[in-house]
Amino acid sequence: MIVGCYALDLYCRYDAASCGPEAGTRKHPFKYFPHQYTGPNYSSCRAQARRGGWRFDPDGEVLCPRCIKQDKESKRP
Repeated sequence: MIVGCYALDLYCRYDAASCGPEAGTRKHPFKYFPHQYTGPNYSSCRAQARRGGWRFDPDGEVLCPRCIKQDKESKRP
C-alpha cells in the first residue's frame, strides 16, 4: 500500500514587524503561524485554505484572514 499526503504551511505576508505599509498595525499573536492544511495534493490544500479565509495573490504572496479583515476595515470611508 502506498500512502501519500501533501501539507501546506501558510504564513501571512505581514508576519514580520517590518513588512508592509501598515507594519505597525499588523501584529500577530506569538505562535500564530504556521497554519497547516493537509490533503492529497496542493490544489485541495489551497482550496481548504481559501475556504478558511486565506487570500492567495498571483505574485505568490498569501494574506491571512486577520489581515484581510484589517484591509477591508481600512478601506471603508
